[in-house]
Amino acid sequence: MARGPDVFMAMPRAGQGGVTAVHAPRGSDPSVVIETLRLNKFYGKVHALRDLDLQVHEGDVFGFLGPNGAGKTTFTKILLGFVKPTTGWSYLFGQDVHAGGRQVLSRVGIVPDQFGFYPNLTGRAHLDFYGRLYGLAARDRESRIEELTKLVRLEHRMETKVGGYSHGMRQRLVIAHALLNDPDLIIFDEPTTGLDPKGAYEVRQLLRQLASRGVTTFLSSHILFEVEEICTKVAILNRGVLLKLATVRELKKEFSAVSGEQLEIVVDNPGTRILDAVRGTKGVVDLKAEAQRLTATIDDPDQVPKVVEAVVGAGGRIRRVVERQVSLEDLFLHYTDDGLGPGAPQKPVVPPGVHQAASTTRASRWKEGKR
Repeated sequence: MARGPDVFMAMPRAGQGGVTAVHAPRGSDPSVVIETLRLNKFYGKVHALRDLDLQVHEGDVFGFLGPNGAGKTTFTKILLGFVKPTTGWSYLFGQDVHAGGRQVLSRVGIVPDQFGFYPNLTGRAHLDFYGRLYGLAARDRESRIEELTKLVRLEHRMETKVGGYSHGMRQRLVIAHALLNDPDLIIFDEPTTGLDPKGAYEVRQLLRQLASRGVTTFLSSHILFEVEEICTKVAILNRGVLLKLATVRELKKEFSAVSGEQLEIVVDNPGTRILDAVRGTKGVVDLKAEAQRLTATIDDPDQVPKVVEAVVGAGGRIRRVVERQVSLEDLFLHYTDDGLGPGAPQKPVVPPGVHQAASTTRASRWKEGKR
């Protein structure tokens, strides 16, 4: 991905950089902001992306996860038009990325994991410079800069040279920069990497504010707890294959059905009646009792209240309930730590809302020259 001041200037025009003149069919659902169909990318013999079908809808806060080498950076570069896929199609706002060029990318803001600054320019001068590149009139630039510096809480440091900014302040300035053109989609690449806890917290708060404003957010990160806190949907990529695409809650429920969720209940008066009541509760697949502590393994987290009700209904006096919830880290390790060697075949998923038959039809029509 291009870095520093050239990141926005590097966006290719339609027809440049070897982009094919044949246009793929446009997406039909106006709520779909990002869509890829049968996306493949080879680097020599390395199959970096494998038949990747993915959709991100308007208003989603979308977490894109995967270990190093999973294909996240390659996907993002294709999405921004920096790299052409070997086969398949990528769309932003229903337009082919490589055919749409600057027009479609003008609706996108980018927060890269690294950004080059001019240390002798003030924060205001930075934003004013990029506002000029976007073609904003002087009055519009001024009002937009004022609005954004308040949003990122840098209003009292805008006359300070960026060379004197902390890492967290610089990251907030990059976010303000990415929002200058009032984008409909903002792409974050590891937004809190290298930040101290306070700086990371401030960036997460900004992400929440953007989500509350309805800005579609695509977040590539390896910091799982922040993705779990913020994102409405998550995709897990491994060796170029999309393994899972769902909400965090859906993934947790699916994982719990396989591994079980632990619920610890401490009661004053354990007895056979209470144990039988818990064992007879839907969703309980195992129960262990030790002194006053009952540990139930549940295959559906939605059944936790029912287990507690069963204890109370059997006359149990509960002192404490501790639910050991499945974390996104558990899910990530489960789906990516498969012990297979590089290049091992993995079965991709067809994510919700992307029907295999529909994808096949659209692709085949394009190959046949039909619109």
